[in-house]
Amino acid sequence: MENEKIEFVQVPLKAFEYKMESIVLRTLRKYDRIREVEKKAEETLLPKNKAAKTLGVCYNTLARLIKEGLIQTTLDGKKIPQSSIDIYLNQSK
Repeated sequence: MENEKIEFVQVPLKAFEYKMESIVLRTLRKYDRIREVEKKAEETLLPKNKAAKTLGVCYNTLARLIKEGLIQTTLDGKKIPQSSIDIYLNQSK
């Protein structure tokens, strides 16, 4: 290691700028994807009884809407994302 030489290479400025821009854009895209996942994790989740009240329907009607695929639930089926309620309300107008 002591006898190794470090060799510096001259790179045209445009090539360097292009490479740096590429690195920055990749980093920003990665950050955007991470932020999108974090946003979904922060989303408000409502228990089914509160979701039914928000929609102005009874619990059985909510169950039917879920079964028909009009309202989405979490993977365990216990909670309703607020975004799913918002989408349903906007579509039913």
